Amino acid sequence: REGSAREFRPLMATLETIRAVDPHNCPDTCGMTVRLLGGRPVAVDGEPELDIHTDDAVSRGITNRVLLRVHNDRGWFKPRAIVGDSVRDGVVVATGIWWNKHVEGNRNANATTSTRLADLGGGSTLFDNLVDVEPLES
Repeated sequence: REGSAREFRPLMATLETIRAVDPHNCPDTCGMTVRLLGGRPVAVDGEPELDIHTDDAVSRGITNRVLLRVHNDRGWFKPRAIVGDSVRDGVVVATGIWWNKHVEGNRNANATTSTRLADLGGGSTLFDNLVDVEPLES
């Protein structure tokens, strides 16, 4: 069927893929601290983070707080690794969507998501996709 997960099999065969999810359990600025001056935003503190299971991190040479490149055939973004057991192995989680103007490369997690509609109900598919994760630092 058009729009089904089958169309992504070539990606799965060519990359060490992990399922990526971006839960929207908080506003899009979740994880950001926006500094205000006179009631107007003047700066953003913090940076995008990606939760990754310890086993997946070890197998990829990723250590806690290292800068990552998360990518697939659609695009990439650069978060910091949060290594632990808050997510299951085979899954990474990027919480919140950082404004492009506040992140390196002007890209956030949306750069890796599809714009297609789900085959059941025509809903969004942007909360779940396959990515490869690699350290940019060692």
